[in-house]
Amino acid sequence: MSNVSLIVSILFLIVSLLFLALSVLYVLGRNKKAKKSFKTFAITFFISVIGFVIFGITGPDTNVSGENEVQASIEEVNEESEVKSEEFLEELTNQLSINFSGTSWYNHINTVQIKHINEGSYAVTIYTELFPKESNKKVAENIAAAIYGLTERHIVESVTVLGANDNIIETVLNPL
Repeated sequence: MSNVSLIVSILFLIVSLLFLALSVLYVLGRNKKAKKSFKTFAITFFISVIGFVIFGITGPDTNVSGENEVQASIEEVNEESEVKSEEFLEELTNQLSINFSGTSWYNHINTVQIKHINEGSYAVTIYTELFPKESNKKVAENIAAAIYGLTERHIVESVTVLGANDNIIETVLNPL
């Protein structure tokens, strides 16, 4: 409903309520003007109801279309970020394989998972079968350093290396 139609409808409603109050006062005082006042109330009330119906049906509905546009843009951004995340994941796993498959720690990596945090930044989680002990922290640090070394085009906020039963072995935040 537009502002003008809302104001007009509210004015008609106020006037009709005023005539209703006057007609009730006249009826209580048993005045002969009560019948005329009640007729005036009925006419203004009828006009206000018609106004609400007409302006409510024909007035612009800005909320719904605005929400649909926002929802569509959010879905579009989510789809774009999923595609970028999948591309980044594929690029990262390929680069790990090409550059580090001969290292002692590469065979401990079971799964690489990335999570899109915000525009262009990610959190990387590495799943391994390592047990959370001091000697495996060095392996986790090597994995995190390799991830940070391979991600020139993407901002990685953190690398978390999980061990057996998803126990955290090491979380390394971006040093930059």
